[in-house]
Amino acid sequence: PGSNSCLVCESGAGVRAFAAVCLCVNAPLQACFPGYHALTHKMMMLQQKLQQGAVLPASPFEAARRAAAAVPNTKESDDATLPTSNPSPPTGAGLYFRYAFAGSLCCSLTHSAVVPIDVVKTRLQLYPERYSGMGNGFSKILAEEGVAGLLLGLGPTAVGYAVQGAFKFGFYELFKATFAGAMDPETFTSYKTFVFLGASACAEVIADLGLCPLEATRIRLV
Repeated sequence: PGSNSCLVCESGAGVRAFAAVCLCVNAPLQACFPGYHALTHKMMMLQQKLQQGAVLPASPFEAARRAAAAVPNTKESDDATLPTSNPSPPTGAGLYFRYAFAGSLCCSLTHSAVVPIDVVKTRLQLYPERYSGMGNGFSKILAEEGVAGLLLGLGPTAVGYAVQGAFKFGFYELFKATFAGAMDPETFTSYKTFVFLGASACAEVIADLGLCPLEATRIRLV
């Protein structure tokens, strides 16, 4: 009431649905609603326009939706202008230095953590008559020398295995890439296990040469 247009009825589906209802409830509505005849006449005219292919004006809801879709998405445009960070992976000496650093850190920490076991093991090898086993070795060393006795050789162990880990993991990756690059892809695929074994053997030799002086110092301290 008070309006010449209807938001629902000016869409094609609304016109057809309302017209179908009008056919079914024509007489009761004429008796109850004085303006019903004029409304049904308007709806029938709209239905005829639709059948003739006429384009009805869009409802305010549809107009608002189209207007909102036309507004540019400022968040997406702002994100598009932001610089993207896509750093390239390390290669060459930088890559092998990372392998060496990771191996150095891990080997130094893990071997330093088991220094007390290493001390007891070395004492059992050097003085088998003084200790009857690992448990007896721990208790005697702790009672006679305190906690410091179980940490003998900690410094040479930490430094020695840092050197060993750096050489082992750094040179292993270097030898692996060198050996793989010296052969064609088919040969490498067929003998990949032997390539890895050869690379690890060569790297272990170099790593143990770096460890030996510090390991000898550790044993003398124990």
